Amino acid sequence: MAKAKNANRDLFFNWAQSTLKEQNKTFRSNLFTSSFYAKHKAFNPVLNDEKHKTAANDSLRTLRAMGIIKSIRHGMDEKVREIKKEDKKKFLIEYPYQKGSATKQKTVKKNRCPFNHKFGVDCEAYEECDECNEFDACCDEFERRHDARVNTSSLTKLGNHKTEYTYDNPTSDLLETFPNQYPVRDYITEFEFGEFTSLCPKTGQPDFATITVRYIPDQRCIETKSLKLYLLAFRQYGSFMETITNKILEDLVAVCSPRWMKVIGNFNARGGTLINVEAEYEAD
Repeated sequence: MAKAKNANRDLFFNWAQSTLKEQNKTFRSNLFTSSFYAKHKAFNPVLNDEKHKTAANDSLRTLRAMGIIKSIRHGMDEKVREIKKEDKKKFLIEYPYQKGSATKQKTVKKNRCPFNHKFGVDCEAYEECDECNEFDACCDEFERRHDARVNTSSLTKLGNHKTEYTYDNPTSDLLETFPNQYPVRDYITEFEFGEFTSLCPKTGQPDFATITVRYIPDQRCIETKSLKLYLLAFRQYGSFMETITNKILEDLVAVCSPRWMKVIGNFNARGGTLINVEAEYEAD
């Protein structure tokens, strides 16, 4: 078994040396090791045995001990530097297996964040370096996400079985938001409302449209039921298509202050003419 583990570690080192060059600054640890299994399982049948699969995980811990990668939170690692050829001797001989053990688990548990991380944010960086600020940053991150999760008191429409509908007075007061739990990254949320109706301000004839909203949230996200009630409030509201699209953009920006937002109004043809209106906002 020892020979098989050494062979696996040798194989893992050669694979990791080339693969880390393709990794971004951060990567998921389990995907990193599972892709190693998938690539080499056919060439090394011993990897099919669950008893030997721990060799890759032990090797990953060794890379952390050598300062090549760093665990930033549970399941996530950060690449510190590229693997060099001279690292192979240390990896295979000088550094012992960095196995998980009962002692290791007790140490991690003892030094974990006092908030008892329910979101899986680990404080292992604290036990590795008492001088860094990562432990405090980790606690702040957990506290922020915990507050975001439990703070739903401002949502009065979601889950309310006595919904009140308005059909002629679309105001930003109808919209509700909730805290964004991932403001650390940019991501796009898209809403598509295919049953939008309003009225022509001159003739009173109905206009039909599909309204699409795309935005990158900052600190607040738009709650979808309140957005539906807000868009329904245009049903007997008389206004031109260009005005409606820009009004929707301004009202949504006012309540959630996004980093970026685009509202697209694809209106059905009236008089043989299709009208598509796009309005865009970008924070300074």
